[in-house]
Amino acid sequence: MGVFMATNLNDIDSRLQTLFTPHVDESTGEGREVMRLAPSLGWQAGSRIAAAVLGGYLFVWGFTALGIALGLAMGSTYGDAQTTMYLLAFIVFLIAFIWAFTPARLWRIWAVLAGGGALMTGAAWFITSGLH
Repeated sequence: MGVFMATNLNDIDSRLQTLFTPHVDESTGEGREVMRLAPSLGWQAGSRIAAAVLGGYLFVWGFTALGIALGLAMGSTYGDAQTTMYLLAFIVFLIAFIWAFTPARLWRIWAVLAGGGALMTGAAWFITSGLH
C-alpha cells in the first residue's frame, strides 16, 4: 500500500510540474518563482468551467421543459408540473455541474450537456405541440 501511495504522489508531482511554467520578468529578464498556468491548460480549464455553467444550464432547461411537458401530457396542472420540475432542476444542475469536471474529454461534456439539453427541449416542443 505504501508503494501505491508513493507512485501516486510521484505522478501528482510530475503532473503539477507540467501544469505550471516559470514566469520571467520582461523588464529585468530575471526569472522569478511566480508560476503561471500553461496557456493550453488555461483554455481547457475555461472550457470545462463554461461547459459546467452554460452546458449545465442548457441541460437543466431541457430537463425542466421536458418534465413540464410530460406532466401536462399526463394531466397535471401547469403549476404543479412547473413547481415539481423547478425543485428538481436545482439538484439536476448541481449533479451536471459536478459531472462536468469528471470526464477526460471536453467534447463529451459539451455533447452530453448541451446536446442533451437541446434534445430534451426538442422533445418537449414536440410533446406540447401535440397537446393543442
